[in-house]
Amino acid sequence: MGKILIEKLLRSCPDISHIYVLTRAKRGVDPQIRFQDILEGRLFAPLRNNNPNILKKVVAIRGDVTEPKLGMSSSDEELIIDTVSVILHVAATVKFDDEMNNAIRMNVIGTYSIIDLAKKIKNLSSIVHTSTAYVHCYRPWTNKDQCGEQFYPMPIGKYDSLSPEELIAVYEDAKKNGVDKTDDILGTFPNTYIFTKVWAEKVLSEIATDLPIVIMRPSIVTASWKEPFPGWVDNLNGPTGILAAAGVGLMQTMYCIRWKRADLIPVDLACNLLGVLPWKVGTRDSKALTIYNCTSGYEAPLTWGDVATALRYLMKYPLEKMLWYPYACSSSWVMSPMKNYKFLDRVCRVLFHWMPAYFIDTVCAILRIKNTSRVRLVQKMTKAMKVLEYFSTREWHWDKKNVMALYDEVSVKDRQLFRFTFHGFEGWDRYLEKTMLGTREFAMKSSSDSMDDCRHTLGMFYAVHQLWKLFLFGMFYFLLSMMWAKVFA
Repeated sequence: MGKILIEKLLRSCPDISHIYVLTRAKRGVDPQIRFQDILEGRLFAPLRNNNPNILKKVVAIRGDVTEPKLGMSSSDEELIIDTVSVILHVAATVKFDDEMNNAIRMNVIGTYSIIDLAKKIKNLSSIVHTSTAYVHCYRPWTNKDQCGEQFYPMPIGKYDSLSPEELIAVYEDAKKNGVDKTDDILGTFPNTYIFTKVWAEKVLSEIATDLPIVIMRPSIVTASWKEPFPGWVDNLNGPTGILAAAGVGLMQTMYCIRWKRADLIPVDLACNLLGVLPWKVGTRDSKALTIYNCTSGYEAPLTWGDVATALRYLMKYPLEKMLWYPYACSSSWVMSPMKNYKFLDRVCRVLFHWMPAYFIDTVCAILRIKNTSRVRLVQKMTKAMKVLEYFSTREWHWDKKNVMALYDEVSVKDRQLFRFTFHGFEGWDRYLEKTMLGTREFAMKSSSDSMDDCRHTLGMFYAVHQLWKLFLFGMFYFLLSMMWAKVFA
């Protein structure tokens, strides 16, 4: 979201003087140099071609949201205090299975630090805090009882009396003794991400109500719909990782109830709303802390079955570096990776994840072929899928009254410039096709020139896959024959 947001602000808000981006130094590389590499990427190519000087407005500030005072120098802090008027807080660890101590430092303590800085800024007009629509996913929000754009009390837990630093100490002390207290601390929460995001909202409700602040709660952020070009995505987090794993033939099955809603929000819609909210905060009369649910189900419902059907586009646009035939991406309902029943999914995992992985690794070991361990890849994927199952087997409904009211407030021109609703949306099937292409081109960095070669490789893997199915069928027939002979001998 951060990259798309910066590109959008530079392109659509020419009067912005500077955009200061808190950036960590990495391996001794200066933050400005690190960020310069990002600005030289394809995402910013249109801006570089049309107005190269506009990129000079982006200034990387050395810092770290997990450190005291955001890790900034005194001079940089004074610069922010004197010149900044809008804070867009999008920094967070989005790993569902991140370590508890890391998640607390980034999402909770980082929020405290942002608010401390905001209270020093001389001409602050607005703060937008990015949360998640799933902050209260432990409750079964239905169409009749929707999750509103409001605060809800954080569930009572056994560690409520502890500060973030104290809870980190409890977690780390237990870990030193070989005990993982993650589940004990989480209670009703599914993972560390949701837990710390709810805690961050609680922090804001307690110490930031005197500031011009709003909270945006996006659902599952996915590839761009239109801006700056369709299908842009540059990482393999969340749904993009699932698409890539299916496309290379690694993921062949997933426990996912097909008729449940999958609430996806294109990244450009989310960033457009982020761009409008500072204006709303700066011009409103009330100082009440307002929340905006940035979700799709209200306007454009989507099910996991729709996502499974759209996987066929990965057969039309095959990926490079295939590991196996991606039969899960075929149009056959039987072969769909989205299994409604957990038992069926686990059987398919053994047959089409673990058995091929061990078979290939064994053959490579015998022939002394150096290759990436398929077993390790399957282990990583299985861990990621376990975390996602909580969301792929449930559904939630959100109210969007504040978002729709905001749409009515902005001018027609700004609605076109900052499109943050699904007006004019051509449908999920078309969008997901663009997403598949974007995954191939931007996330997997595959050249369009390799498409024919990939289709040829796809045909070869198809033949190997058919032989594998014959082998499994033969083994099943052999075992069944032996059992039959013993029973009726």
